[in-house]
Amino acid sequence: MSPNSLPVLEAAAAGTPIIASRIPPNEELARVLHLNLFDPLNQEELERLLVQMWEDEAASVAQAIHNRKHVTSYSWIALLSSTYSFLNGP
Repeated sequence: MSPNSLPVLEAAAAGTPIIASRIPPNEELARVLHLNLFDPLNQEELERLLVQMWEDEAASVAQAIHNRKHVTSYSWIALLSSTYSFLNGP
């Protein structure tokens, strides 16, 4: 398990559906990206998500399309722009 969300951002940029543990960095990303989060101590929840994503191809494709479109809000340019706006006003 990664303590940051870089693997999640990489998966979103690659256009793959995402199943990730429910930890604070991933929960923060889930505000923008469509993530399938599970309790890292709950094996049954992980199993359910794996089966669900395997069987529901339409949901997996929709999630991947959404994430690929919205992952750009986490680019270095977006970070620089929001930081500049914060420091200098709108």
